[in-house]
Amino acid sequence: MKFGTRCGLLTRTLVAAICALSFVMSSAAKAGTWIEEPIFGLYYYPSEAHFTMLPFKTLLPECSKLLNEYRPRPKTLTLYATYRSGTKSLYIAGANGVLGLYVIESGTCDIDVPILALLRKPHIPPLHAGPPMLSDTEVSGLFDDALRRYTTAFGGKQHFLQWLDTLTAKKRGGCESQPELSCPQTYKLLLAPQKTQLENYRLK
Repeated sequence: MKFGTRCGLLTRTLVAAICALSFVMSSAAKAGTWIEEPIFGLYYYPSEAHFTMLPFKTLLPECSKLLNEYRPRPKTLTLYATYRSGTKSLYIAGANGVLGLYVIESGTCDIDVPILALLRKPHIPPLHAGPPMLSDTEVSGLFDDALRRYTTAFGGKQHFLQWLDTLTAKKRGGCESQPELSCPQTYKLLLAPQKTQLENYRLK
Protein backbone atom coordinates (compact mmCIF):
# COMPACT_ATOMS: atom_id res chain seq x y z
CA MET A 1 0.00 0.00 0.00
CA LYS A 2 1.35 3.42 -0.93
CA PHE A 3 2.22 5.84 1.82
CA GLY A 4 -0.37 8.40 0.68
CA THR A 5 -3.12 5.80 0.63
CA ARG A 6 -2.12 4.41 4.02
CA CYS A 7 -1.96 7.92 5.47
CA GLY A 8 -5.39 8.70 4.06
CA LEU A 9 -6.88 5.58 5.62
CA LEU A 10 -5.30 6.38 8.98
CA THR A 11 -6.64 9.92 8.80
CA ARG A 12 -10.19 8.75 8.01
CA THR A 13 -10.00 6.15 10.77
CA LEU A 14 -8.81 8.74 13.26
CA VAL A 15 -11.54 11.20 12.26
CA ALA A 16 -14.17 8.47 12.57
CA ALA A 17 -12.88 7.52 16.01
CA ILE A 18 -12.91 11.13 17.17
CA CYS A 19 -16.47 11.60 15.88
CA ALA A 20 -17.63 8.42 17.60
CA LEU A 21 -16.00 9.46 20.87
CA SER A 22 -17.53 12.93 20.61
CA PHE A 23 -20.98 11.41 20.04
CA VAL A 24 -20.62 9.13 23.07
CA MET A 25 -19.39 11.96 25.28
CA SER A 26 -22.16 14.26 24.04
CA SER A 27 -24.81 11.59 24.66
CA ALA A 28 -23.45 10.88 28.12
CA ALA A 29 -23.41 14.57 29.00
CA LYS A 30 -26.93 15.03 27.68
CA ALA A 31 -28.20 11.98 29.53
CA GLY A 32 -26.88 13.36 32.77
CA THR A 33 -28.58 16.75 32.54
CA TRP A 34 -32.24 15.95 31.94
CA ILE A 35 -34.80 17.79 34.06
CA GLU A 36 -38.03 16.36 35.41
CA GLU A 37 -41.07 18.48 34.59
CA PRO A 38 -44.22 18.52 36.73
CA ILE A 39 -47.17 18.75 34.35
CA PHE A 40 -46.98 15.70 32.08
CA GLY A 41 -44.76 13.36 34.10
CA LEU A 42 -41.91 13.55 31.57
CA TYR A 43 -38.43 15.09 31.32
CA TYR A 44 -36.57 17.46 29.01
CA TYR A 45 -33.04 18.66 28.36
CA PRO A 46 -32.04 22.31 28.98
CA SER A 47 -30.88 22.52 25.37
CA GLU A 48 -34.34 21.77 23.97
CA ALA A 49 -36.64 23.78 26.26
CA HIS A 50 -36.18 27.25 27.76
CA PHE A 51 -38.74 28.12 30.41
CA THR A 52 -39.32 31.44 32.13
CA MET A 53 -37.67 31.79 35.52
CA LEU A 54 -39.55 32.79 38.69
CA PRO A 55 -37.59 34.91 41.19
CA PHE A 56 -37.30 32.93 44.40
CA LYS A 57 -38.30 36.00 46.42
CA THR A 58 -41.73 35.95 44.75
CA LEU A 59 -42.68 33.05 47.05
CA LEU A 60 -41.37 34.81 50.17
CA PRO A 61 -42.08 35.35 52.96
CA GLU A 62 -45.28 33.28 52.87
CA CYS A 63 -43.63 30.08 51.60
CA SER A 64 -40.40 30.43 53.55
CA LYS A 65 -40.99 27.47 55.88
CA LEU A 66 -42.05 25.24 52.98
CA LEU A 67 -38.90 25.98 50.99
CA ASN A 68 -36.40 24.55 53.48
CA GLU A 69 -35.71 21.63 51.11
CA TYR A 70 -33.78 24.03 48.86
CA ARG A 71 -30.17 23.94 50.04
CA PRO A 72 -28.69 26.24 48.98
CA ARG A 73 -31.67 28.34 47.98
CA PRO A 74 -31.54 29.23 44.29
CA LYS A 75 -32.12 32.77 43.11
CA THR A 76 -34.74 31.61 40.64
CA LEU A 77 -37.10 28.69 40.06
CA THR A 78 -38.26 27.31 36.74
CA LEU A 79 -41.86 28.44 36.19
CA TYR A 80 -44.12 25.89 34.48
CA ALA A 81 -47.53 27.49 35.09
CA THR A 82 -49.16 30.31 37.01
CA TYR A 83 -52.69 31.56 37.59
CA ARG A 84 -54.34 34.28 39.64
CA SER A 85 -57.79 33.79 41.15
CA GLY A 86 -59.00 36.75 43.18
CA THR A 87 -56.54 37.16 46.05
CA LYS A 88 -55.00 33.74 45.39
CA SER A 89 -51.76 33.30 43.41
CA LEU A 90 -50.88 29.86 42.06
CA TYR A 91 -47.42 28.83 40.86
CA ILE A 92 -46.11 25.50 39.60
CA ALA A 93 -42.35 25.85 39.85
CA GLY A 94 -39.19 24.10 40.93
CA ALA A 95 -35.42 23.76 40.88
CA ASN A 96 -32.80 21.12 41.64
CA GLY A 97 -35.32 18.33 41.24
CA VAL A 98 -37.72 19.83 43.82
CA LEU A 99 -41.10 20.69 42.30
CA GLY A 100 -44.19 22.14 43.88
CA LEU A 101 -47.59 23.74 43.44
CA TYR A 102 -47.48 26.86 45.58
CA VAL A 103 -50.80 28.43 46.60
CA ILE A 104 -50.39 31.87 48.20
CA GLU A 105 -53.42 33.60 49.72
CA SER A 106 -53.95 36.07 52.55
CA GLY A 107 -50.40 35.76 53.83
CA THR A 108 -50.37 31.96 53.90
CA CYS A 109 -48.73 29.42 51.61
CA ASP A 110 -49.77 25.83 50.85
CA ILE A 111 -47.82 23.37 48.75
CA ASP A 112 -48.91 20.25 46.89
CA VAL A 113 -47.44 17.88 44.31
CA PRO A 114 -48.18 19.47 40.91
CA ILE A 115 -48.46 16.26 38.93
CA LEU A 116 -51.40 15.27 41.13
CA ALA A 117 -52.93 18.70 40.77
CA LEU A 118 -53.52 18.19 37.08
CA LEU A 119 -53.79 14.43 36.64
CA ARG A 120 -56.15 13.87 39.54
CA LYS A 121 -58.77 15.90 41.39
CA PRO A 122 -57.09 18.11 44.02
CA HIS A 123 -60.26 20.20 44.31
CA ILE A 124 -62.16 17.27 45.86
CA PRO A 125 -60.86 16.81 49.44
CA PRO A 126 -60.00 13.25 50.52
CA LEU A 127 -62.36 13.78 53.47
CA HIS A 128 -65.72 15.51 53.53
CA ALA A 129 -64.40 18.13 55.95
CA GLY A 130 -62.36 21.11 54.92
CA PRO A 131 -62.47 23.45 51.92
CA PRO A 132 -61.24 22.33 48.49
CA MET A 133 -57.72 23.40 47.58
CA LEU A 134 -58.33 24.31 43.94
CA SER A 135 -61.47 24.97 41.95
CA ASP A 136 -62.16 23.55 38.50
CA THR A 137 -61.57 27.03 37.08
CA GLU A 138 -58.17 27.27 38.77
CA VAL A 139 -57.08 23.85 37.49
CA SER A 140 -58.16 24.79 33.96
CA GLY A 141 -56.43 28.16 34.24
CA LEU A 142 -53.17 26.55 35.33
CA PHE A 143 -53.33 24.01 32.52
CA ASP A 144 -54.04 26.66 29.88
CA ASP A 145 -51.05 28.65 31.08
CA ALA A 146 -48.88 25.52 31.11
CA LEU A 147 -49.74 24.77 27.46
CA ARG A 148 -48.79 28.32 26.52
CA ARG A 149 -45.52 28.23 28.45
CA TYR A 150 -44.49 24.79 27.15
CA THR A 151 -45.17 25.92 23.58
CA THR A 152 -42.91 28.93 24.05
CA ALA A 153 -40.23 26.93 25.89
CA PHE A 154 -39.97 24.31 23.13
CA GLY A 155 -39.88 26.88 20.37
CA GLY A 156 -43.36 26.28 18.94
CA LYS A 157 -46.41 24.09 19.06
CA GLN A 158 -45.05 21.44 16.68
CA HIS A 159 -41.87 20.88 18.71
CA PHE A 160 -43.79 20.79 21.96
CA LEU A 161 -46.31 18.21 20.73
CA GLN A 162 -43.56 16.10 19.18
CA TRP A 163 -41.75 16.02 22.53
CA LEU A 164 -44.99 15.32 24.41
CA ASP A 165 -46.20 12.46 22.20
CA THR A 166 -42.80 10.83 21.66
CA LEU A 167 -41.84 10.66 25.33
CA THR A 168 -45.34 9.70 26.42
CA ALA A 169 -45.32 6.74 24.01
CA LYS A 170 -41.87 5.75 25.26
CA LYS A 171 -42.93 5.96 28.91
CA ARG A 172 -46.07 3.94 28.26
CA GLY A 173 -44.30 1.25 26.26
CA GLY A 174 -45.83 -2.16 26.95
CA CYS A 175 -48.67 -0.61 28.92
CA GLU A 176 -51.43 -0.82 26.32
CA SER A 177 -52.83 -4.16 27.53
CA GLN A 178 -52.86 -3.14 31.20
CA PRO A 179 -55.55 -1.26 33.15
CA GLU A 180 -55.13 2.48 32.57
CA LEU A 181 -54.64 3.32 36.23
CA SER A 182 -51.70 0.91 36.48
CA CYS A 183 -49.84 2.78 33.70
CA PRO A 184 -47.35 5.59 34.38
CA GLN A 185 -48.89 9.01 34.93
CA THR A 186 -49.00 10.90 31.65
CA TYR A 187 -51.52 13.09 29.85
CA LYS A 188 -53.47 9.91 29.12
CA LEU A 189 -54.69 10.13 32.73
CA LEU A 190 -55.76 13.76 32.59
CA LEU A 191 -59.17 14.68 33.91
CA ALA A 192 -61.85 14.97 31.21
CA PRO A 193 -61.80 18.82 31.14
CA GLN A 194 -58.01 18.89 30.73
CA LYS A 195 -58.14 16.22 28.03
CA THR A 196 -60.58 18.47 26.19
CA GLN A 197 -58.28 21.46 26.70
CA LEU A 198 -55.36 19.52 25.23
CA GLU A 199 -57.38 18.26 22.25
CA ASN A 200 -58.68 21.77 21.52
CA TYR A 201 -55.11 23.05 21.72
CA ARG A 202 -54.03 20.45 19.15
CA LEU A 203 -56.78 21.58 16.77
CA LYS A 204 -55.94 25.29 16.92
